[in-house]
Amino acid sequence: MRKLSDFRKGFTLIELMVVVAIIAILAAIAIPQYKNYQLKAKTAEAKMNIGAIRTSEEAYAAENDYYVLTKWEPSTIPGTSPADFSATTTNGFSYLGFEPAGKVYFSYAVTDTSEKTAADATDANDSLDGVQVAVSTNDDIHIWAVGDLDGDGDAGDSPDPSSLGNNSAFMATDENPKILDKNPGHF
Repeated sequence: MRKLSDFRKGFTLIELMVVVAIIAILAAIAIPQYKNYQLKAKTAEAKMNIGAIRTSEEAYAAENDYYVLTKWEPSTIPGTSPADFSATTTNGFSYLGFEPAGKVYFSYAVTDTSEKTAADATDANDSLDGVQVAVSTNDDIHIWAVGDLDGDGDAGDSPDPSSLGNNSAFMATDENPKILDKNPGHF
């Protein structure tokens, strides 16, 4: 006669359900962390391009004794999909010779301290695009990058650092090479 233990050759339903529950808990923890990690990695683009714009501004200023202001490029916040950056549509970036390789996740602009917000660079006539600011003045230039990496669209399409909502924004000046996160923890 066979023993009952001789017939057991697999896992019970309870054992399988416990394994599935453990995997589900681990996935619930890991997936949001992974997405956060991806968003943080994409912010490296903004920091790198701000550094390149700053270097271009300093080189231009060394030659011409002027900094160059720009309008926002791209003119709307790209969101979760990268957008084309075209220095030829902005006088300021074409003067600087700055154009990132490929598409971008952030909108970029250069403003000066006489403006209340960087949104002034998006006025209807784009009158600040290509304007030169003398190096000898006490005004600092502000280099901005605003993006909506998580696609929540909280602040709309207009890159306005005065109303960031849940968008990510970075800023540097000509005087300080440190790039500031103006809305930490938001993407």
